[in-house]
Amino acid sequence: MSENIVAIVVARMKSARLSGKPLAEMNGYPIIQWLVERISRSRYINAITFLLANGENEWPLHDFIDGKLIKDQCKNSVFIGYKPLNEQYNDLTHQLRQAAFYSKADIIVRVTADCPLLCPLLVDHFIETFLDERPDYLSNVMNPFTYPQGQTVEVFSRECIEDADFCAPQYSVRDRAFGTGYIYSIPGCWRYRIKHMIAPPPLFYPQIRDTVDTLDDLKFCQAIVDELELTPYRKHGSAEEIVALCRRKPELLQINANQEQSVLVTQDIIVSGGVPLTDDGYTRAPTWWNEHPELFCSASEVQETESGRTPWEKKGTPFTTA
Repeated sequence: MSENIVAIVVARMKSARLSGKPLAEMNGYPIIQWLVERISRSRYINAITFLLANGENEWPLHDFIDGKLIKDQCKNSVFIGYKPLNEQYNDLTHQLRQAAFYSKADIIVRVTADCPLLCPLLVDHFIETFLDERPDYLSNVMNPFTYPQGQTVEVFSRECIEDADFCAPQYSVRDRAFGTGYIYSIPGCWRYRIKHMIAPPPLFYPQIRDTVDTLDDLKFCQAIVDELELTPYRKHGSAEEIVALCRRKPELLQINANQEQSVLVTQDIIVSGGVPLTDDGYTRAPTWWNEHPELFCSASEVQETESGRTPWEKKGTPFTTA
């Protein structure tokens, strides 16, 4: 029997830097519609499930997904459903587990709602790698981050998220509020076989912020859309085309060059994304961490970090591909 591969998108209107961003428009279409139309082009994804927050401010997003996306069923007839989050929104690990159960998923593809230019070819490449090599968890969200920031994809098994929900500390902000943080961080990374995806040369450009966290980010994505003449339905544009455009016209990066990526903070330690890697992209033995304690820094050090630099940039990165 074939496995059911489901994309799960966590979306909410509330945002500290750009409120209502899922419905912010590019060329007359909300960015969440851009995202759905692109990932619905995947050759492997059977369904898309949205995890939505509750509250009066969230109803416009509920109405749009229910009235537009679900009824239209996209152009590829991918089934779309949504499940409101309960009041304990910070426990995203548990919510992902519930969504996997709700959608009867065997394999989960988690994508972020603020990445309207996510490349469906990249999504399929990650899914194919997961199916071929069968890790517990595969993604490009860990350090070193080598892809454009709006091309983030996580692929993991239902058993993996169920185990993480059982094992992740209830009090840990990093482990639960970000959903999969426990899987690729200490000590959870010792439980799972993790595959970290490194960008090939045509896609190696992590300075590209084609994700929408601020108004400047939205302007940058709009500039990409205009330059490549993209539409949600007809011409999608690949990640490789976006990178090639930014190499030809690096001045585009100045539109949102002053924006910073979010940092994951725990109560006691902060690390830049998990565990060191072997040559094939898999995790090394945990003894490596005992040999390099200097790469940890306390949460208090995060407050002391100067603007624009993260603690691990001062201490070194806990990843290596050598």
